[in-house]
Amino acid sequence: MLGSRLSVSIVLAAAALAPLPVAAQQNNLVLDSLVELERSETDANGVVTMRYTKPEVVIPGDRVRISLSYNNRGREPVANLKLRNPIPIGLQYDGTSDVAGLTMSVDSGATWGLLAGLTLTADDGTVRPATMQDVTHVMWTLEQPVAPGGRGKVAFYARVR
Repeated sequence: MLGSRLSVSIVLAAAALAPLPVAAQQNNLVLDSLVELERSETDANGVVTMRYTKPEVVIPGDRVRISLSYNNRGREPVANLKLRNPIPIGLQYDGTSDVAGLTMSVDSGATWGLLAGLTLTADDGTVRPATMQDVTHVMWTLEQPVAPGGRGKVAFYARVR
């Protein structure tokens, strides 16, 4: 445990490991990641709005959004693009709304699937269903090639442990 406060530099340094492209034609593909702190704000009418800001300090329980952007600067389409991202140390996977082509791993990328189909085996041999707390990596497989000049973004959420 890193104490009650987690320096954002640790989160950003860990997030710098991401995204990891898995594509044959990745030479002209530019990848970038962004970590933002989620905060809810309630206006005078009681309407709640989520805001995302550059974090300076995060504490256990804070929720962050990690966005993975891609841009094909080449002259040819990039097909079979997979964006793989480890869940940074100190964070716990907390879902995504970008579910198209999403798979995840609970064993550091050895196997991939939908969370509902993943399991973990304990030292005593018992098997249990995996949970969001067990996710070690997320990966999006893009069905359509990324055209020259094409760009896009996916994101997932994580909680500070």
